[in-house]
Amino acid sequence: MIRLGVLYIARHCLNQSRFQIQTVAPVIKPNGVNFVPSRTTSFFSKVDGDTAWKYITSVSNAGRKRGRAKSLRRKINLNRGQSVGRGEVNVKWPGLNALILDGQDLTGPEKLQSDPKYKENLIAQRESVRKRVYERIHPLRRGWSGKQICGQYLGPPDPVGNETFEGFETVVLAKKVFTKMTGNMGRKKFISVTVAVGNFNGLLGIHSAEALEAKSALAKAKNVAVKRLVYYKLEDGHTVNHDFYSEYGNARLMVKKQNKEYGLVCHRAIAECCKLIGIKDLYAKVERSRNTWFIVKAFLLGLMSQKTYQELADEKKLHLVEIRKENLNYPVVLASPKEVAKTNDTLTDSFIQHIMGGKIPLKKKRKHQAETTAFFDKHIKKTYFRRNHEEVRLKLWAKYGEYRSYLYDVYPECRREKISKTHKNNEGQTID
Repeated sequence: MIRLGVLYIARHCLNQSRFQIQTVAPVIKPNGVNFVPSRTTSFFSKVDGDTAWKYITSVSNAGRKRGRAKSLRRKINLNRGQSVGRGEVNVKWPGLNALILDGQDLTGPEKLQSDPKYKENLIAQRESVRKRVYERIHPLRRGWSGKQICGQYLGPPDPVGNETFEGFETVVLAKKVFTKMTGNMGRKKFISVTVAVGNFNGLLGIHSAEALEAKSALAKAKNVAVKRLVYYKLEDGHTVNHDFYSEYGNARLMVKKQNKEYGLVCHRAIAECCKLIGIKDLYAKVERSRNTWFIVKAFLLGLMSQKTYQELADEKKLHLVEIRKENLNYPVVLASPKEVAKTNDTLTDSFIQHIMGGKIPLKKKRKHQAETTAFFDKHIKKTYFRRNHEEVRLKLWAKYGEYRSYLYDVYPECRREKISKTHKNNEGQTID
């Protein structure tokens, strides 16, 4: 029965289709008409705006790790300044930018007065979005390099109770981004920040903190650093008490005290710490490691290990005397020992070795400007035979009072005859 029913329906449909085909009039194609195919889908209709922006504002995970995400373009709102139903020709469209009913009456399209500055205002609004507005920072507070936060001053720490920390300042010494492998979140990015807090009058504290964001790390670091303040003594309020050698980790540091108006000739992190402490004149040489934390810790440990003049005099059992060029090398006694050393006591080391912990700084002789030229080798060859003559003359004159050989007692002729200076008078006579 089912098979017979299907056959009946199929025959009925074929008869109907034959009848319709026979009754429909043929379509006559006019001459001279071109049929242009049109497609309702294209790239602009298949891809939405978010997907199109993703093509130019995205980077792969491998590229993001290598820093390629810093130069990515930002998503721009191309419709900024435009509103639906309003354009250069100001028309009132009911249902789009106006009400359909005005009371009980239907409203129709109405042309309003156009704005002559519509295009200018639209361009100005679009340009204002593309240009970023940055907060202006004073040139002396911008940091060490470009827009990096290292070297910037952040102001005083957050107040604690009634204490507002007036006169204190915070400076960023180091910042780095690293990742940690966590059990539930996988590889996660963290930011580490090292800051120093001081009052420009001997107090300084440092701390390093980690957080997911830079603002949180900075707030945490400066609020902890202010709780770890240490007082450092200064010499005349502008430099250290004496030269010293210090080390921390793999960093080696040699510090020398300097006269006034010398300035800070040292690593930039040490210079910022010196400013917060109040040190104005200093020379420091950093060797081996360039780790900022190691360098700052070595410098602060050296400041803490400084000794007073009285302690140095008691350790060596000698008078501590200072000689300065600005005082015309006039000796000034800074401290005297409680127990003076005896004459038969032998000195194990010099003053520089004592304050430097057995280290002696290497002072290389500066080369003359002529030594870098090609003719200096010829000059050395010509004067090689008398390279030590001047030094020998000085030694002979200091020992004998004249230029003579050490064999003078046996051979009296081994001496330089005195040459008398003569000149002629107006009459032409020679006078000694």
